[in-house]
Amino acid sequence: MTTAASEDARGTGGDLPNTPCPEGAQLHPDSRQAPQSPRVQQVSERLILIEAGGRQLLADATCPHRKGRMRYGHLDADRMVIRCPLHHSAFDLQGGGRRVAGPACDALRIVAELPAGAPVPPGDELRRLEGRLNAAD
Repeated sequence: MTTAASEDARGTGGDLPNTPCPEGAQLHPDSRQAPQSPRVQQVSERLILIEAGGRQLLADATCPHRKGRMRYGHLDADRMVIRCPLHHSAFDLQGGGRRVAGPACDALRIVAELPAGAPVPPGDELRRLEGRLNAAD
């Protein structure tokens, strides 16, 4: 397959016609924003950002049981619990990351809580927070 054909197959190549915005569409979002959907985001090699229930937590990116990648875990925002995708260990995010279900293991390490709506800290600060995980290893 040629480069142009593969780009077209992915929908990334070729010339696309300019189409006008739908009638009434706004180019700039309203200053009132809907609450952010719960999510888990990898923010550094060792940290994930968990956003749920109006809280933002920086936590260890790996499960303490068998090092499952928590960014792929299931986040239950109503109960403030995150479940590891590997062996289904569940951790209470309101209870400091303590294990509430699954194989016996330590708590999921939460290294910081960010103020609501705060941006992810810059790289230097993330490395400092990762140092807390390294010190506990």
